[in-house]
Amino acid sequence: MMPMKQLADRALLALLSSQRHSWEQGVAMQAVMDLRRMDLLIPMAYECANRIRPDGRIASMGDEHACTDPASCGLPLMVAARETSEPFLFWALHRLLRYILEDAPRAGDGTVFHLDHSHEIWADSAYMLPPFLAAMGYADEACRQYWGIVHRLQNEQGLIRHIWNEDQAQATDPALWGVGNGWVLAGTVRLLQQLPEDREDLASPLRLELLQLLQVLLSHLPENRLFHNILDDEHSFQETNLTQMVAWSILCATKHRFLDTSYLKTAHALADAVAPHVDRYGILHDACGAPRFDRAGMAPEAQAFLVMLLSELDAESQGLHS
Repeated sequence: MMPMKQLADRALLALLSSQRHSWEQGVAMQAVMDLRRMDLLIPMAYECANRIRPDGRIASMGDEHACTDPASCGLPLMVAARETSEPFLFWALHRLLRYILEDAPRAGDGTVFHLDHSHEIWADSAYMLPPFLAAMGYADEACRQYWGIVHRLQNEQGLIRHIWNEDQAQATDPALWGVGNGWVLAGTVRLLQQLPEDREDLASPLRLELLQLLQVLLSHLPENRLFHNILDDEHSFQETNLTQMVAWSILCATKHRFLDTSYLKTAHALADAVAPHVDRYGILHDACGAPRFDRAGMAPEAQAFLVMLLSELDAESQGLHS
């Protein structure tokens, strides 16, 4: 296997070479943000701000209908705006915030719909939206959004179904999509990172949810440590992205003391399971693959999580987790 630094550089280059929709741009920006690569983050922030719709949604491509996905760009855009003091970036940041708080279509309890042309709430939104709101100083609203998503989608065992239809008051895609559960798990970690230190009232139930979801996910982990695309369907294809999402979540949560260190061995085993699926160009294969996410392949979101995982492994190796 190539040295960690070389692998990380190639994985980042492969990520930056990918075509990206709003959520893919957002997760890519978060990966670059975690690396503290302002030389990359700032141009990416300009690009997503430049692709702003009149209603405030940023990183917009084509006829994309996403409401919450653009918010995945919000936290790294905020970091870039503060780094540069650039009025254009602040303008885009606050237009996005206004859209989310005032203009986005939402359910009766205020939970923002995932798309602008259907009354659906998706698991993906738990990663895309709440951390941005918390970073912008709206911690209570961030947690209201998070629990509005999770309470609709969580089943009796604690796993997350994919899509809820508010008009029908039921899950219209009840599948226990692996990566959907990964979005919620990783979104919980990101949200916890952004909460004020004095909001234990908000953080405590999130830490409990993180632990419970992690435990039930690990109970569905196959022997080769690659989750099935549908967690409870052993006939669905196995893929690499949820495995690395769980590994990243453990490493990051342990670093910030949201989890105890007993899970670190599991995180390393999961990272080891992903490693053989990264080629000499740094491209992750056998992930739940774009654009339809119905087979094993490649995906910018998976490539971003590979970069984030390698970043956490590198930080741990340098003793930065202690």
